[in-house]
Amino acid sequence: MDPLGVLEAVVALAIYPGGVFLAGLVVFAGRLARAPRWHAPRPRELAGLITIDLAVAGAPLPASPAGTLPPTAGTAPDLVVVALLVAASVVLVAPRRWDSRRLLSAAGATTAAALAVIATASLALTTITAHPGGEVAAVRAIAALAVLVAAPLLCGSPAGPQPGRRAALTGMALLGLSLLVPAGLAGWAAVAGAAAAGGATVAYVVVVSSTHALLARMQTLLSAACGALGAAAIVVVLVAGRA
Repeated sequence: MDPLGVLEAVVALAIYPGGVFLAGLVVFAGRLARAPRWHAPRPRELAGLITIDLAVAGAPLPASPAGTLPPTAGTAPDLVVVALLVAASVVLVAPRRWDSRRLLSAAGATTAAALAVIATASLALTTITAHPGGEVAAVRAIAALAVLVAAPLLCGSPAGPQPGRRAALTGMALLGLSLLVPAGLAGWAAVAGAAAAGGATVAYVVVVSSTHALLARMQTLLSAACGALGAAAIVVVLVAGRA
């Protein structure tokens, strides 16, 4: 990777869209949700914080430095790498018991994301978000919704004193919502797009924190919704392929 690529990667990890930007969203959402004071992160949580930061650094948000990394001299943000980092973060910070509902939620969100790759024939997140066509837009929207529905089941409640869970939930929400932000924004439009994604992420985390007891009772319904969204993404791609 050339020096400029290294600098852009450092900015993506330390400032935006990871680092300071992600930390600000986590803290602000916690304040609004009146979450209890965090305890010092344990080693597993610290590892989870690092992995979710690495994942969010590849989010295709407006003016993200990661989006300009040259494929010939660096590494373009890759959906598979981001998904693996998110999975690692979830495993590190979430409740350790994996029942059928959590597995179905993970499968539904993964399927929807995989269909976005198939629809665009690309693993690069920047290509997926910039690809034209109603089919791809529909699959992106389904994938984003699947991630948002699955996140509370996978990460666990963010209402407690565990910083890792709230960070993982915030990171997943930001990644999901980044799929809905129009590609190619520049100048003040890019600032507005990033602010909108950040604001929506904070609102999402606050709602999940405030309704965690209700969401815990709705796990079966939420997992079924994730499975249905994964199936819907398959249908969209199949129908578009026959058109």
